Amino acid sequence: MLSQLQCRNPSSRGAGRKVALGLPCPRPRLREPPPQRPARAENREVPAGLVILVDFLVGMALLAVAASDRLVHFLSRRSVALAALPLLSAVLLTVYVFGEDSYRRNGISRWEAYRSPGGALGPMFVLSVALMVGCAALLFYSGLRGRDHLLRATAFVGGLTSLVLLTATTIGFSLN
Repeated sequence: MLSQLQCRNPSSRGAGRKVALGLPCPRPRLREPPPQRPARAENREVPAGLVILVDFLVGMALLAVAASDRLVHFLSRRSVALAALPLLSAVLLTVYVFGEDSYRRNGISRWEAYRSPGGALGPMFVLSVALMVGCAALLFYSGLRGRDHLLRATAFVGGLTSLVLLTATTIGFSLN
């Protein structure tokens, strides 16, 4: 009969069967590829320059509060909001340190890459975060109680900590 032909592809499942003219040969069923993982978001890392810039700005703001009597009296009851600055620095440093190392790009964090068992970066990081959290707590307390001397002393120590210790810790975790 002219209306039927044999399938020409011998490797197909229907090889040798007669099919109607104009219809393709049945294709073999292939295994479906395994589902792909969703692509990771690219460039979600926090750059070291941003962390250092925020540390510098927070440090200068806290030192300005410590140096100015007018600013201390103006912020006396508002220093509760000022307590957010050291927390911002501490959180940003934590995100930076536990984020993926931009040099290696294989999922390893800076904490795993740069902290050595006997080295100083681990204790520097812990001390930095602890001092900034303590600074935020004391700024919050001095704002609620209206203690200007405590506010100035805390702002001074927090400013120096941000300028010196946090910057050194950030640089230590960014040197390759």
